Amino acid sequence: MTRNSSNRQIEQRIASTLAPLGFKPSRRVRQTVLTKSVDCHSEIYLFPGVYRRKGRVLVEPVIGLDFLPLREALEKMTPIPTTQICHCFLGLLDRKESWLCLELTGETIETDALERITAALHVAFAELLPLCSAKKILEFFKDQIHHQGSITSKFVVMQEHLKLAVLEELMSEMQAGPGRSNGG
Repeated sequence: MTRNSSNRQIEQRIASTLAPLGFKPSRRVRQTVLTKSVDCHSEIYLFPGVYRRKGRVLVEPVIGLDFLPLREALEKMTPIPTTQICHCFLGLLDRKESWLCLELTGETIETDALERITAALHVAFAELLPLCSAKKILEFFKDQIHHQGSITSKFVVMQEHLKLAVLEELMSEMQAGPGRSNGG
């Protein structure tokens, strides 16, 4: 068994564990990414982050939020900027004890790791679900810009100024209605 197929098997076990929570494999990227649709405009994604280092199997999951209209607008730019609203190492949200990565050394450890991932996901849902509207995301970006340099959230936002400007433009287009411009 090759390293990649072993890693894929672990990713598949993570995917099957998270399927009852609504996560499905994404078809838009090559690497394993699981997505959970929140509404017609938002999805939560999880990158399992299974890799090997010095013979050890490690899992370093990252969770984040995508707002689909913003992602589509950003993907039209050259070069394409990061498109997610925010992301975080899932282990930072664990209420028992923060972790960045879990080492898998046996079947029991793997089961424990899956339980910790699932528990941290519930915390992530509580923090991400309230952001699932254009207005809340706009407020979130403004808050991130206002508190630049201070830690107000465990979630990281990249290129928040650009994303704020694009989202404001999208919102004004949505308010103007289809086929109309804000120019008068």
